[in-house]
Amino acid sequence: MNSQEVESLAGIHYLDNLDLKSHENSLEFFFTAISKNVPDNLNYSYKLSGYDKDWVKAGNRRYASYTNLDPGTYTFNVKLTNDNFEGAPVKSFQITIHETFFQTIWFKLLVVIILLSIFYFYYRLRINHLLKLQNIKEEISADLHDDLGARLTTIQLLSAINKTKFKDQPEVEKLLLNIDQEIHDSSEALHELVGNIKMKEDDLEGYFSKLRRYASESLDQSNLSYRIHFSENFNQLTISLSKRKDIFLILKELINNIRKHAKSSKVIISIEEKQDFLLIKVKDNGIGFDPNSLSVRNGMKILKYRVDKYKGKITLNSSLMEGTTVKISIPLDKASVMKNFWSNFFKRLSKIWTFN
Repeated sequence: MNSQEVESLAGIHYLDNLDLKSHENSLEFFFTAISKNVPDNLNYSYKLSGYDKDWVKAGNRRYASYTNLDPGTYTFNVKLTNDNFEGAPVKSFQITIHETFFQTIWFKLLVVIILLSIFYFYYRLRINHLLKLQNIKEEISADLHDDLGARLTTIQLLSAINKTKFKDQPEVEKLLLNIDQEIHDSSEALHELVGNIKMKEDDLEGYFSKLRRYASESLDQSNLSYRIHFSENFNQLTISLSKRKDIFLILKELINNIRKHAKSSKVIISIEEKQDFLLIKVKDNGIGFDPNSLSVRNGMKILKYRVDKYKGKITLNSSLMEGTTVKISIPLDKASVMKNFWSNFFKRLSKIWTFN
């Protein structure tokens, strides 16, 4: 055993079993026939039950060796035999190699319980942190909305009062109109900021409703005919908060460009998910422009920057008096890709099952 002889008070010849520790797992067995009248054509065969599948024919070799045995109970069997006689008596010897503590099922269960406890503890810490963060967001958004919103409303009321007072002074009236416009833009920016702060990771339905509402309200103010189409499977997607913010700003920039420069009467906006990409398409029938002009290239820089952040693509088709079409594709988050994969997999599986 481990290159050392086994000592026994009973004598090794009368030893029928042996208990060993886990590290005592390299064994050598030496055996021989006691009788001197053993014919020359008899050979030795041995088998370690629990390790060997079949008998090992050793010929006239009188030892067997095993190394790195796993914990467990084994029985070493040895016998004499020849080609014509297989019924020789078998000498058996049982060996038990005990497990160490870390190899027992109780230790493994303990490790699993500890790991699950650590995971649960981390999960609870993460949830508590997110809840605190959400509460802070809501407090900040409420303060911004109540304080700054009230101040902007007061300024707007003062401007409206002064309009009637200075209606006979065109320069002052123009200045007040500019103030009104700045207040309106500031209110929109405040509303957008509060919405981004309060935005929740899993509220995609609310997010796309916000996009649709913003597009509708903006185009209504310009008295434009428009059509808005959004896909219906957005709830299955996963879009990070930073990406949602940029998508909103992209759509806002495109709509503002149409309102200010396109002189169009009809606008079509579509957002859909296709092949792991979010596709945004905005088309108008306005006066168009030359895509290669310097002013257009400068105006497209910010859009291109936001799209390039996510390794997306943007294409612009426009010509004078023939309208403009902007197509943007942004890769979905990896979680969405996996979710769509499994969703499509189970749909196909259900179809196959129904067909069968």
